[in-house]
Amino acid sequence: MATPTNDESIPSLGPADDVTRSVRRMRFLSLDMVKGVGVLSFILWHAMAYFHQSGAESAPAVRFTHYATGLFVFVTGFILGLRGQADKRPLLPASSVWRASRLLLICLAAGIAKQALQGRVLSSSLVLVPLWEICSLGMVSRWDVPLQVLVVIAAVLLLAPFVVEACRGRRFAAIVFAAALPLALEPTLRLRVPYLWHFLLLGVWGTLIGVGLAQNRERALAALQRLPGPAFAVSALAYLWLQLGVTTHEAWYVAALFTMAGNLASVVINVCFWGGPTLVRHDLGGEPAGGIVRVLALLGRHSLFAYVLQIVALNAVRASGLATPSASALPAALVTAAIAALCLAACSAIELARRLPRFEIGYRTLFA
Repeated sequence: MATPTNDESIPSLGPADDVTRSVRRMRFLSLDMVKGVGVLSFILWHAMAYFHQSGAESAPAVRFTHYATGLFVFVTGFILGLRGQADKRPLLPASSVWRASRLLLICLAAGIAKQALQGRVLSSSLVLVPLWEICSLGMVSRWDVPLQVLVVIAAVLLLAPFVVEACRGRRFAAIVFAAALPLALEPTLRLRVPYLWHFLLLGVWGTLIGVGLAQNRERALAALQRLPGPAFAVSALAYLWLQLGVTTHEAWYVAALFTMAGNLASVVINVCFWGGPTLVRHDLGGEPAGGIVRVLALLGRHSLFAYVLQIVALNAVRASGLATPSASALPAALVTAAIAALCLAACSAIELARRLPRFEIGYRTLFA
């Protein structure tokens, strides 16, 4: 979504072979594909919430996509950790501050639009109410704030550089231990962790994993190239176990998924399952992407734009009455397919329009 641009070069951390050096210069198709899966998961989640019957959040089709928010937060931290370990830029780069500010402004604009559509008169409350709702994400476990995941990603963009800098000071093990404590304490003490802090920790873990891989990049890539089959088999079995548990309606399993530890585990499994084969086949193997990989990567490349567009489109469908809440999942499924097709067409059009210099500048300012 609003992850850092994926095509920035990753500094060298030491001797590397030709394959590794080429990876540093290219955009990671695997991460784009993972974000594309996240976009489709968001569309399905929101369509089911809008157009399925009350209580639809307990349906397997919705719980199947429970990882969507954590996925984008984790990938944001992962990219920052992966490329930041040897970065010589200032501690808090201006690009991170700008991206975070932009996301908060987009979220605030969405909140103002929501207030206006609800018939609020033009006054200070039109801005103050959305601001209070955004701030409340740090105090309550759940809040209906438009585009609220953008607030968490903005926080990761501001916090991750400090995590990277701390790891550079050889305090990696201490930081990992500190980050592991909330994962263990939440289910033990039955804490209700506020929305912002719940997902922000996933971003911190993404940063730590990115830093760890950056420190051992050549060794990790070499192992993955030697044993791609066993690596994918392990991730596939974990993914199958994850989805079987979701669809069997086991109450303890579903409850565990929504803890911080369960959310982190499901996010890592999804990243490995969806991104691993693409990393080996396309990023490292150099094979051109096509079919579903190309489609998902296109959505992932424009994930922030697609995320905002699907929210606008879903609200337009709901306001127009073209689809209404139903006990059947068919309306939600049709809306999901229509919105996904709309996002794909819009992203394809953007790819063509970005050849125009002025459009490219404007698009990068708002969404890149």
